Parts: sequence; structure tokens; C-alpha cells
Amino acid sequence: EDDSQAQMARPGLVGETLGNYRIVREIGRGGMGIVYEAEEQSLGRSVALKVLPRLGTLNPKQLARFKTEARAAAKLCHPHIVPVYAVGVEDEIHFYTMRLVDGKSLAQFIDQQLDEQESPDGQRMPRESEYFRKVAKWGVQAANALAHAHSCGVLHRDVKPANLIVDHDGHLWVTDFGLARLEGDSAVTVSGDLVGTFRYMSPEQALARRILIDHRSDVYSLAVTLYELVTLQPAFNGQHRLELLRQIAFDDPIPPRRLRRDVPIELETILLKAMEKDPARRYATAQELAEDFQRFLDRRPIKAKRASVLERTTKWAVRHPALVWATTISVAFILIILAASIAIVGHAYTVAEAERKRAEVNLRIARQVIDATYSQRIRALQNEPGMTREQRQSLMQLVAFYKGMPQEELSDPALQ
Repeated sequence: EDDSQAQMARPGLVGETLGNYRIVREIGRGGMGIVYEAEEQSLGRSVALKVLPRLGTLNPKQLARFKTEARAAAKLCHPHIVPVYAVGVEDEIHFYTMRLVDGKSLAQFIDQQLDEQESPDGQRMPRESEYFRKVAKWGVQAANALAHAHSCGVLHRDVKPANLIVDHDGHLWVTDFGLARLEGDSAVTVSGDLVGTFRYMSPEQALARRILIDHRSDVYSLAVTLYELVTLQPAFNGQHRLELLRQIAFDDPIPPRRLRRDVPIELETILLKAMEKDPARRYATAQELAEDFQRFLDRRPIKAKRASVLERTTKWAVRHPALVWATTISVAFILIILAASIAIVGHAYTVAEAERKRAEVNLRIARQVIDATYSQRIRALQNEPGMTREQRQSLMQLVAFYKGMPQEELSDPALQ
């Protein structure tokens, strides 16, 4: 559809005047309002104007969040945060204006990369190292912007590709503080609600426990966004809400280098540290994340260290205690069965060995009986009157055979 058709399908304020602003076109809309391009008539400049529709004012929570967004953005002054110019209410429509950034969001950039990376045979083409340096550069800019917001007591809580805009000069801007939390705002100090975009929210947000959500949640969400830029696929791809939230809370992301062998190992290490499930294991601040990205760009050693096999195993065990206990019980049961089997086999061997020795004793006794009786009788028969030469020769062969028997091993199974 062209712009005119889209506007007809989604009626709004296009063409109208709101106070000092003449609305030119709709840029986008979401759960927290609609953004227009507008002309600030008194200054003759183009601005981005975000409004909360009249229907939204009927919801006290939504109106409070809109006012919080305006307050949060207005108190920030940073070269990578879209600045707010004015806040107002006109004809019961709440709005605020900000700088109009001419560029594309990282969400649009990812879609473009996916289109460009497909070769004619459907295989993704390898990317040059300069692409990863560009991602790291944006990481520095975004992390520095978030560090400034955190120092001013503002937590973004909705960092994602759609809320990071890159202008035509490659300059990144953080925008949309619609879910921001201000320091000291008791109404939104702890989390008990799912706040944010599912795919990019931190594990502590996904679990929706009533615990403090701090600046390290933004560090995680930025890392998940950059992970998707690097790999061109989401860190977690659950198709349903509950599946996705479970993955975020309990599953480790696939290391980027398993998906793309051309990803620099240092960049992978930075991202995985920032995406740790436990906030205490992430970068302590967004500033520390920015500094490690800068070390990567400067080709200096980064501070993040790759997790060892033992550390990864320990973290997995902590996150899956039920499975660990089930596995432990199963292994213990197998060991008990194995020990019992060994004991049974050992007992059977002992019994068999005793029987063998008993057979040897019986054999010796039998030989002694034969020696004491039959051997003497055979010798007596040799001189028995009336025996023919052939009978005497057969008897001598039998004596010779008997004399040869002691040379056999008594342990020979055939004798037992």
C-alpha cells in the first residue's frame, strides 16, 4: 500500500494542527502512542511528535506511563539519545515533541541484512570483519547513552532493535522511553508485571518476580539486540509466549561463533558476558560494556573472560536443580544396582572357587583309593595263571595309562 492508502486505513491526525504543530505524516505507532512527523510552525522546523490518543487518557496507568516517558526523555541530554523539545496538552491530547531522526531502526537494518546476505542458492554469504566493527561501534554508542540515562536515574526497560535508530551518518540514537522507570518512582520500583518486549527482556523481567529490576537489565537487552545484529537471528526463538519466556529465563543462548564462524571471538565473549542470566555476572554498568566494546575496536585485550566448562556446568546446575536432583538420584540408583551386581558375582565366584577346591580334594582321595586297591589288584593279575599273552599286554597298557594320569593338571575343567 502507498502512504495515502495506509493513512486512509489508519485514520489519525495527519493534516491537522495540534497547537503550534502541523502534522505532516504518520511515522509509526505502538502500544504507548503514535509518532508523527510535524512542522513546528513558529520555528519552521520538522520534529517528531508523539501523541497519546484520547482513548489512552481514559486509562490512568497508560496516561501515567506516557507522562513518565516524556519526563524521562526530557531530563536526558546525550549525543546518542533523541532529545525532547517540548511537552504539552492540546484539546485533551497529550503529546511531546523531539528531534526528527532521518534514518532506519536496527530492526529495519536487520531485515535489510537478511535480504542482502542471501545468495542465489539460498545460502548466507560470509560477511567482512568491518561489519562486526560497525556493530561494536553502535554498541559503544548505545551503551554510553544508556550509561548516561542510568546516571540520571532513568532505566529504559525496553531496549530492542526497533528503539535504536541509525541516521544516514551512521550515528545511533536511543529512543522510546515509553516503559522507562524513574529513580524514586515507588509505583514502578519492583517488577511483578511483564514489562518490555518479550524477545529482548532480561531473565529477571521474564520471571516477573517482585524483585528490583536495575540498570543491568538494560545491559542484557542491549546485548541481546547486538547478538541479533551479529548472527542475524534472535537469541531465543520460542514461537509461543510461555516457551519464549522459559528460554529467556533458563536456557543459554547459542554462542554466536557456532552460528557464524566469522564472528570475532572477542565480540562473542563480550556479548555472552553481557547476556549472563545472573545480573551479578554481567557487566556491572553499561559504561563497562561500552569500554570493552571500545577495547575490541582498538584491538586491545578485552576484560571479559570466557566461561570455563566448570563454570558453565555449575551455572546450568544452579538453573536446573530439579533435573540435577533427578539425575543424581538416577546415578545413585544405578551405582547401588552395580554394587549389588558386583557383590552377587563376587559371591558366585567364591562359591565356585570353593567347589573347585572341593573337587580337587575328592580327586586326590579317589586316586589314593585307586592306588591302594585297584593298582595292586592289577599287578596281581599280571601273574594270574591262565592269562594269555594278549590279555597280559592289554593289562600292561592299562597300567601304563593309569601311571600317566598324575601328569594332568588337577585344575583341568575336564577333571572337575
